[in-house]
Amino acid sequence: MTGGGWVWAVFALLLAVLGARAWVVETGRGRLGRTPAKVQVLTGVAGVVLVGLVVLLAVDGGLQLADMLRRGGQAGSAPAPAAPVDPVVPANR
Repeated sequence: MTGGGWVWAVFALLLAVLGARAWVVETGRGRLGRTPAKVQVLTGVAGVVLVGLVVLLAVDGGLQLADMLRRGGQAGSAPAPAAPVDPVVPANR
């Protein structure tokens, strides 16, 4: 699986875990004010998967993208060269 494939797989896993958590919350018959253990476990799993997704995005070019957006161009690029001087036109004009 390529780098981008892992990102999409982890994103799909995150959506599945969040969906399972929502299903457990909605179908649970727990009393008000008490969070069932299943919901706490699924919340922890969702947090771990989210951290993994952020790491994969950073490794897969997210840091380069953020740097490009911050700099307004290509990441790590040198400044643009100055315009060439025309030798025919005198400099004192």
